[in-house]
Amino acid sequence: MIGIIAKREFMRNLLNLRFPSSALLCVILTTTVVYLRSEGYEEELRNYRTTIELQEERLKYTTLNWAPFAIYKPPSKLSVFFRGCPWKEEYDWIALGGLTPRGDPFRFLFAGVDLGWVIGAVMGLLAIIFAHDAFTSEREGGTLKLMLSNPIPRHSVIVGKWIGGYGSLAAVLVISLLSGVIVAELRSIRMEGADWIALGMVALASLLVISAFFWLAVLVSVRARTSFSSLLISLGIWVASVLLIPNLSPDLAGILVKAPSIEVLKRREGAIVKKYRGQWLKKLQEYKAEIRKYREERDIEGINRVCKELLLASLKKDGPFRRGQLRMDEELGKLRTDFNNRIRKGVRTSMAFSSLSPFASFIYAVNTLSGTGIRSQLVFSESAEEFVVKFREWFLRQSDKAAEMVERMAPSEIPDDFIERPLDVADMPRFSFREDIGGRVASSLVYILVLALYNVMFFMAAHLSFLRCPIA
Repeated sequence: MIGIIAKREFMRNLLNLRFPSSALLCVILTTTVVYLRSEGYEEELRNYRTTIELQEERLKYTTLNWAPFAIYKPPSKLSVFFRGCPWKEEYDWIALGGLTPRGDPFRFLFAGVDLGWVIGAVMGLLAIIFAHDAFTSEREGGTLKLMLSNPIPRHSVIVGKWIGGYGSLAAVLVISLLSGVIVAELRSIRMEGADWIALGMVALASLLVISAFFWLAVLVSVRARTSFSSLLISLGIWVASVLLIPNLSPDLAGILVKAPSIEVLKRREGAIVKKYRGQWLKKLQEYKAEIRKYREERDIEGINRVCKELLLASLKKDGPFRRGQLRMDEELGKLRTDFNNRIRKGVRTSMAFSSLSPFASFIYAVNTLSGTGIRSQLVFSESAEEFVVKFREWFLRQSDKAAEMVERMAPSEIPDDFIERPLDVADMPRFSFREDIGGRVASSLVYILVLALYNVMFFMAAHLSFLRCPIA
């Protein structure tokens, strides 16, 4: 009996053009989005490779006075499908100090139009259109009373309608995903094993979010008296799920998690830098005063001796300049770490609020799987912080070696361009980043389980409502 009802429901969608029109719409949207995103990915990849090459060239000119290093996140191959979180566009890495944000990361939880939006928002809306009259049309036409006058269990009716309606939507999803993959392949974007695993999990999350919206519309259809009222209520829920909850959650998080503004952070950073810069200038003026005194006395040996002391003061571990630099870096690091921890707490709070929406849970899942979401940015931040520590250790070792060389030299033997001479960068640490697929899948399971829970909840509510609803 379930099969008969499912077949009848599927044919109803097919004959009234719901299936072909939905498939055509989703294929057009998917291919357009993937084509445009693939162009963006190719440009990002070219820029990334060019930047890395230029950075490698700049390293040849590393000196004790200028030590450039760069931290760049390579574009994810799956960004051709999912734009994800654009934090990489809003953050600058500061040498030895950590991460200084330039924008509000709360607002980056949801990106623009991409495949995630097509599946979660558009296909979620199609699920509502498919299911909003699943029972109201039967009740209005009198066929529901006729159907239930036979010895047919009510669970068979509701499950059969879900299989028929959801099956047609699942077919639309499969066709859309295949069209997107074909476009990516035609654009010479070759997927690897990890990418296929991620896409498989994306397909699972997509099936769950569409099913959740379908069950939600079925629930409303069971409770509503007319198809029109069912459609209005379902559309209202869709608007709340796709538009209101995701956009209001950052404001709620901002109220609950008090974090200083970026302007306040920069003022505090400026105060710290100003404090230590004042100390350095005061100490430097003392050395300059000594040099002027020896210059007036025409004492070349005294000038060379003071210059050597000044150089050692900046190179030695216990020198006032290097000691002050390390203290400043430590204070800046603590300030930025505290700020970033508060921001991350706010982001987690915002994500918890927005997960009340199946659409938001789906977006978090696919962005995590594609390596373009919040999780990827946090892993990247941790990797970058580890690299900063390694780079600092390497640079300080070079400074120690230089201090030992200076101490062995007579003041008159120290070249004027000593700190401007290029360093040997063969053993300099280079930053590289690659997010493993295991971590992405494990992190996405939370959101996938939330979607599964929504399906169970909406199914149980629809089933219980159908058991108690009037036939006529």
